[in-house]
Amino acid sequence: MKSKINYCMLLCNPNKWFGDKSVKNAEVNGILHDLVEFDWTTGRNSFVDIKEGDLGIIKVGNDHRSKACRTIGNDTVDKLDAGIYAIVEFINKDNGKVLNMDDNGTPRVHFKVVRNLYKENNIIDKENTQRLLQGDFKSFSSKKISEDIFLSIDAFINKKN
Repeated sequence: MKSKINYCMLLCNPNKWFGDKSVKNAEVNGILHDLVEFDWTTGRNSFVDIKEGDLGIIKVGNDHRSKACRTIGNDTVDKLDAGIYAIVEFINKDNGKVLNMDDNGTPRVHFKVVRNLYKENNIIDKENTQRLLQGDFKSFSSKKISEDIFLSIDAFINKKN
């Protein structure tokens, strides 16, 4: 019997990726644009029942990076617009688990990108993200979302294309 799929929202705060207000946070734009596979921190939620084949989204919140935190060398990257940037599928790591602890004891989930909306220049803007996520839009932590919400996001993406 096939087990029920979990659906998750992974939050990205560009100003905290490498630490609060780190100048390395200028790299976030390129990382998200080229994202294929990643170990994402789960924040306060542990995702203990996450398994291979579960699906999720990456939502970028308001980008509060200063100019210094968006500058690499002599180039300043644009602030990211709030919205949905990718659809992901959770996959097992080498140890056969999706949820792992990194060297600092931080829980991380491993995934591959199914659709990189940022790379496709097709992110879901803030207004539509707010409408699609409903009450989950204001979450400050990565969390599970309902199947209905995930399917409405998937339908919205497919209708745009």
